[in-house]
Amino acid sequence: MGGECIQVCYGIIITKHFNKLEISLAFALDATMSQLGPGVSSVISPMLFKISNNKYYMPFLFGLLIMIISWICTFIMLKIDARH
Repeated sequence: MGGECIQVCYGIIITKHFNKLEISLAFALDATMSQLGPGVSSVISPMLFKISNNKYYMPFLFGLLIMIISWICTFIMLKIDARH
């Protein structure tokens, strides 16, 4: 939930910054990266669960760290977008 809203915002930013010849590649990379996250998470989370002796805190903290990094990158991207 909320991922679709983010994709709409990214789509607006992509259409502002890419011309007609480059826009399809930009949208393809955006869609690929949004699908890559859950795939990587489904592989890494069980490994982190085993490493932490079957405790839930390690996968949770890893997900939280990735979310914070993504949040920071979004604000950086919005700041760059505001300059243009």
